[in-house]
Amino acid sequence: MKICEYSPIRYLTFFIIVSFTALLVSKSQETPTPQLAAKEAEAAAAEASQAVDATEKAPSLTNEQLNAVVTITGDTGCGTGFVSVVKGKPCIITNQHVLVGQSKLVITNASGITFRGNGFIAAKNADIALITLEKIPDGVIPLSIAEKANELAQLNDSTNIPGNSKGDGVITVTPGKVIAFGPQKIEISNPVFAGNSGSPIIHSKSGKVIGVLTEATLIKLTAFDKAAQANPNSQIKSEIRYFGHRIDMVTGWETLDWKKFSETSEAIKEGWAQIEAACYLLADNPKWKENQKLVEIIDKANLGRAKITGITLLNLKNVIKQSYQEPIQRASRLQHYYIHKDDITRLKAADQEVSAAFTPIK
Repeated sequence: MKICEYSPIRYLTFFIIVSFTALLVSKSQETPTPQLAAKEAEAAAAEASQAVDATEKAPSLTNEQLNAVVTITGDTGCGTGFVSVVKGKPCIITNQHVLVGQSKLVITNASGITFRGNGFIAAKNADIALITLEKIPDGVIPLSIAEKANELAQLNDSTNIPGNSKGDGVITVTPGKVIAFGPQKIEISNPVFAGNSGSPIIHSKSGKVIGVLTEATLIKLTAFDKAAQANPNSQIKSEIRYFGHRIDMVTGWETLDWKKFSETSEAIKEGWAQIEAACYLLADNPKWKENQKLVEIIDKANLGRAKITGITLLNLKNVIKQSYQEPIQRASRLQHYYIHKDDITRLKAADQEVSAAFTPIK
């Protein structure tokens, strides 16, 4: 999940599988025993105590550092960014996904300075974008970026992440530590929230940025995994893992054409919307009627959902398929950037799932 915003639409293929392969079986939840409740309360209290201790011990950021962090607010969402210099160019660094779906951006720091970008640059192999600036405003000191993050920072080094948590327009700082380095990503333990996308991951000891906060992943633990996690030596302490993309490992940059970027984003959005509507239609969920395009298709055929399952209208099925396949194909043809590639791959997989579900309808 991206920490800017989250959409459940991508996972509706799972909803189809459940709807078409199994009956819904409801189970009443077991009432926890007093002993279990007491243990859970004790564990929660211990965790809260550890969190407080970590916060008290965490080095604080200077006002100078905080002044370089900005809130990014658009018409469809919000995120975070920070002032820096890349390849000698003054800029605001954030995530590409923070820019998706936006038609206008308001960028400000805690001092009330408004930043106006004059262009966009996208990383070729990471969810990182640069909003270029003519110059850095007086009184703002850009954050320095680590040239080799995995050599500067060691595992378990403390980190701080300032950001626009929950999009409330204030910069909160959450402490944590370095968990692991990868060739493109860095994993940290700092707890973060929606709105933190694009935040700098600041190495406490050096004060340099070692990554751009990008995503949180909810992992499903098997019984084996839970046993391993309970081991004091486990580095995976939670079912939520937090990752940033490394600026020092960007292999190349390309000018981001805002018009093409927006067109591709819009095609992907339309693709997910039509996939969702088709899923609801297949599941006999009346929410499909909220999709105007699908309603028009059904109305034109002069058929209700109940009649579709009892007829052999191959033509109608193909038109419904086309309603979601056309925007997917359009997104594939358009120039797409790093952030679009995963979406297009997921859309194509969803297309196969939904189309397979349509096949038995006769």
